[in-house]
Amino acid sequence: MIRLRVGLWALLIFSNSVWGEPSSAYVTQVEFFGNASIKSKQLHSVLELHEPRLFSYKEFDPRIQKLDAISLKTYYVSNGFLAASVQDSFSIEEDRATLYYTIKEGKQYFLHAIQVKGNTSISTHEITTILGLNIDEPFNPVRINANMPSLEELYQHHSKLYVTFDFIPDIKDSVNAVLMIEEGPDVSIHKIEILDVDSGEVHLVERELVFEEGDYYTKQAVDDSKRRILETGLYSSSNIAPVLGSPTDSLVAVKVQVKPFKDRRAIQSDGGFDKIEISDGLLPVPGIGGNLEWLNRSVFGSTNRFSSKISAELPLEEQFHYPRLRVDANLLNQWIGTIRIPTRFKGFFHMFKNFADLEGPFILRYGVQISTIHKFGDRSFIDMSLKWEKFEEPEEIKENVEQRKVDIHYRLDQTNHPFFPSKGSIVSIRLNGTGGILGGNREFLKIEIDGRNYFRIYGNSVFAIRGNYGILSGWDTADEQYEHILYDKFYLGGSSNLRAWDPLEFAVETDSTGAPTSTPKGETYRLIVNSEIRFPIYELIGGVLFLDGGKLGSAKYWNSTSGIRWDAGFGITITTPLGPVRLDYAMQLSDLSEWRIHLGVLYAF
Repeated sequence: MIRLRVGLWALLIFSNSVWGEPSSAYVTQVEFFGNASIKSKQLHSVLELHEPRLFSYKEFDPRIQKLDAISLKTYYVSNGFLAASVQDSFSIEEDRATLYYTIKEGKQYFLHAIQVKGNTSISTHEITTILGLNIDEPFNPVRINANMPSLEELYQHHSKLYVTFDFIPDIKDSVNAVLMIEEGPDVSIHKIEILDVDSGEVHLVERELVFEEGDYYTKQAVDDSKRRILETGLYSSSNIAPVLGSPTDSLVAVKVQVKPFKDRRAIQSDGGFDKIEISDGLLPVPGIGGNLEWLNRSVFGSTNRFSSKISAELPLEEQFHYPRLRVDANLLNQWIGTIRIPTRFKGFFHMFKNFADLEGPFILRYGVQISTIHKFGDRSFIDMSLKWEKFEEPEEIKENVEQRKVDIHYRLDQTNHPFFPSKGSIVSIRLNGTGGILGGNREFLKIEIDGRNYFRIYGNSVFAIRGNYGILSGWDTADEQYEHILYDKFYLGGSSNLRAWDPLEFAVETDSTGAPTSTPKGETYRLIVNSEIRFPIYELIGGVLFLDGGKLGSAKYWNSTSGIRWDAGFGITITTPLGPVRLDYAMQLSDLSEWRIHLGVLYAF
């Protein structure tokens, strides 16, 4: 009976595939007519319904074709063809659709002159730069309209809340434009109202405001105040807005609205892809992690916050495939007395397996850390901390290693997205001092500088580049006996740096005969250069072309760039809500027979 049912289902599926409804039409060809000034290749990048690509076929929809025609016209207007028109049509043969676009370009207009009148707070050069008004370049009204809100926001940083703009283009053989600006008065704050807060907590909001009555209203002060309110951990949202009146008013009231958390005590969890910190000498490795946290946002009714968190992390790098357990207890406050010093006291316990020793014993590390973090953006900060740590296991370092560190980490993140950056830059400088006046039985100084830049190069393709430099000073050869556990020196190899080498095996120790072993060899100087071109292929699937270079050496040759070894390769990425998943293939350029395949999450940098 079961076989009969399976047979009937198979027959039904087969009959539907043969005699059922015909499949939808797919775009197989796109043709342009009349595009004398702009190449068809450029126009293809504008279309949603494009010709077949690798793994990419677009189902034809006449409504989307209409939208593509509008996009083409907008593209022409943005290139100075102000009177351009686009007519769309199509033909369908069986399941194949051919799309046609007939373009009348018209005359291309260039910006000949621009006058800015009425501006006193912001220079003409800065205004024309923001709006993209460049002399002798195609006149682009689309960009001007898109950038006007940015100019208005900049005026709010100068206390101008009633600024108005009147852009007047005089279009003849070329474009002579005038931008009339009425800046309005400098606006001051005459009243501050704090709403939706119990009377006993009004002062907790007031002290986070960086403006007061009588100050000029500036957007920077408002943004900083909103960020500081959220950093208290007592409120789920904050909104600060002026109450606007007549354009001639020079005084405004400011309303501050906050939304307290319903429960001051909570149990919360989190998880996803992450770059896992293994040790100070290794670049973070890709992995998956999750945590469970108990949080008290107001200990005994105060502004002190306490949390207890247990975390599990699973690195995806080869030879690290074993969960790492972390237990942290944190006490946080933004204020010490009447001085705002964001401070965190943390006790920690870590349990993990050593690199390439998954059958060996667990390593148990514990300690305390005091840190202060000053944020100046969503992902930018200065973090200064003091740390004391010891090891319970293994026995060989239980009594012999006690580390006392000072760590200063500066990070300026100006990218547009934490997981999928397409423009902007990141600068990171980290200073780590172990021992010295802090004591302990190890003493050295480590400096690491990392710079990254991202920008679009064609359509949705992104070029990304990173440079990383590290130097370790004061290293004592007596500490080498613990290096296979602590990994304080610099190492290379793996999916996050040099992808044609296995993790940490860019440089390895040699045996008594001079033959290489599988034991990683750390050095006191590191240099890395990575570059990538990231591009879409189909829907959630993307591709990466990359070139990696790096070297390890002695700190006494800290300024040497000779001897850099290179690899190159390609990868496939899949976009997920948690970030990209990638599969990379890389080969060493000095020996093409040496290649590696790495599975990773998030981009390499």
